[in-house]
Amino acid sequence: MKLSYKTDVAALWRPLTIQLLAWLQSADFEPSYNSWRGCVPKDLYDAPAKKQVSKCEGQKSKKNLQNPARRASRLILLLHSDREGENIAFDVLGVCREVNPLLDVKRARFSALIPSDTFRTVNNQVAPNENESYSKSQLVSRCRIFNF
Repeated sequence: MKLSYKTDVAALWRPLTIQLLAWLQSADFEPSYNSWRGCVPKDLYDAPAKKQVSKCEGQKSKKNLQNPARRASRLILLLHSDREGENIAFDVLGVCREVNPLLDVKRARFSALIPSDTFRTVNNQVAPNENESYSKSQLVSRCRIFNF
């Protein structure tokens, strides 16, 4: 499917699509909280969860994202229109901005992969929503308490 994209800049650009095949980042508690003998279980509710790029597949994805991000001026994140999609968007945004802090980042939020929805979302991009991403991060770290 060929996407139509309107731009207010009269410059030539060549889009590049990168697909993530695995979770880019994972969340875990600090080492002092990773043992039942090392902490009181109720302390886990307030324990900080640390996100980091996953080993193996996450490292490969990070490299695949950062190489083109070095030369890019804009990053359009085309992900599901839910909290998980927003959380993944901020994971990607973070690793890309490590190598290009001036990157202009937009979100194209979609619900279905049908032409009308895809064209609408690509032509009506929005800024990523940090509040939705944060709420998903908090949910993930709390689910970790109960091993969901």
